[in-house]
Parts: sequence; C-alpha cells; structure tokens
Amino acid sequence: MSWVSVSLATAALGAWTGTLIGPRYQTIEESIRLLRHGTNTSLTFCIGAVVTALLAKGRVRKWTAVSALMGPFYYYLLM
Repeated sequence: MSWVSVSLATAALGAWTGTLIGPRYQTIEESIRLLRHGTNTSLTFCIGAVVTALLAKGRVRKWTAVSALMGPFYYYLLM
C-alpha cells in the first residue's frame, strides 16, 4: 500500500503541474475547462493517495499524505 500511495501522490502532483504548464488555448472558456479538468484529476489522485496512505504501514505514510495534499493546497492559494 505504501507504493500505491506514493505512486498516487506522484500522479496527483504530475496532474497538477501538467495543468499549470500545459498548452495554452485561444479562448478563455477552453482554458478554464481544461484547468477545471486537471484540477479535478489531481484532487482525485490526491484523495486516493491519502486513503491508501492511511491503509499503509510505516513511518512514510504520513509524509506521503502530506505530499499528496500539496496540489490542493496550491489550488486554494490561487483562488
């Protein structure tokens, strides 16, 4: 479970970073739609990482959960 939670945390941060530095589009509506989709994807991976970190054993699980929460933390800072 530790490896699964670390993988999901990495996917959450990757989805968030890809959303921010991904391709730019002509219309603002399309950019907002893609930002919303990337944010929802990142939050889904984050929730999965936190849940699997709670099911894992060891000391690393709390740091995995904290690292997975970085994406939503930055999202709410930008709002």
